[in-house]
Amino acid sequence: MAAPQTHGTIHFDEMLARIAEGGPTPFRIVYVIGQGKNKGQLREYNAWYGAPNPKAKNVGAGSDNTGHRKLHIESGTLPFTEFGARRLLTLFVYNIIHFNGKQVIS
Repeated sequence: MAAPQTHGTIHFDEMLARIAEGGPTPFRIVYVIGQGKNKGQLREYNAWYGAPNPKAKNVGAGSDNTGHRKLHIESGTLPFTEFGARRLLTLFVYNIIHFNGKQVIS
């Protein structure tokens, strides 16, 4: 994959906030593969945050549904669903180098 065109920059923390707040809104990321035979290669994904077929949740008044998000972020991973294929991906957030056409900076 050739180096993607960038249109500005986005801070890492802002990227995480936009992903977590966006819910089922699709976004585009470019990701560096960190292990295996394809290590170091770039992959582009159109995805949204969360599982492909989330189970219905009984969300009552005052309930906080951020527990899983905090656990993933603390471990440096986030669950994504690949758009179209509806395949679950759990990616290391530190390997994301572009988010919606912007270069991710720390």
